[in-house]
Amino acid sequence: WAYVRNFALDDTQMTETLHKGAKATFEEDVVMIEAQQQRLDGLSFKGLIDINADNPPLQMRRIMDELIASENTSA
Repeated sequence: WAYVRNFALDDTQMTETLHKGAKATFEEDVVMIEAQQQRLDGLSFKGLIDINADNPPLQMRRIMDELIASENTSA
């Protein structure tokens, strides 16, 4: 994860405060994200509804599926 700002760039206290806040925000969700990933592991993604925000990871999954299938047929 990352964040950017265009204010108080030389203020190390502000940097630390924002970093701690962002880290705490993500750490609140760790249990839920890990549980979600466990449910997704091993599922087929072929029947999902695509939305624009999902396009890059879906393309990557399709490319990887094709590469794996190609390797399996040539082996």
